[in-house]
Amino acid sequence: MTIVRYAGNTITCLSSDTKPTTMPDGARAFETNTARIYLKVSGTWTLIPSLQLIENTPIILVSSPLSSDGKYSGFTEAGIAGEALSFGHIIYQNVSTGKWNKANATGVATSKGKIGLCVLNASGDGQPTTVLLWGKVNAASVFPTFTVYAPVFIDTTAGLLTSTAPSGTEDFVVRCVGQANSGDELYFNPSVDYITILA
Repeated sequence: MTIVRYAGNTITCLSSDTKPTTMPDGARAFETNTARIYLKVSGTWTLIPSLQLIENTPIILVSSPLSSDGKYSGFTEAGIAGEALSFGHIIYQNVSTGKWNKANATGVATSKGKIGLCVLNASGDGQPTTVLLWGKVNAASVFPTFTVYAPVFIDTTAGLLTSTAPSGTEDFVVRCVGQANSGDELYFNPSVDYITILA
């Protein structure tokens, strides 16, 4: 965990995982990988429970391109894997177990509900993972080479994505999950809508 402290109009990145204790009252500390903000009041660190966005002050994603394979920026949540998952796999939340499994466009049940991208490898069923719900990601080792700025869809191979909408005579599901920023980077903004190609 990286701590960034702000005091006296100075921002300092600390190597320690422990919030600094020598800062004056009114100082703030940010835990950058969990987005938690603490305020020191009367010698005690207090967790600020929520943030209010003010006018003309946005949440800013890291500019494209992301620096390398395995990098992301966006909104995430913790999850439990239902199988082995790798960074960049497209996943859905199983309605029966609540776990995350690889999405697959060959069936409605495995592609129509809540979906995300795995951004923390999970070795198998029951292992913790992190799910990107919205944002951008570079997963060059898992992604195909996308068509730049074109829509990206869930593939008929479990866990993978494609720049070509599924087609055929089976019960394929066509669901757009975002657009390609580059051949390796996806702007992940999944639609709740989908089309089923009936057999």
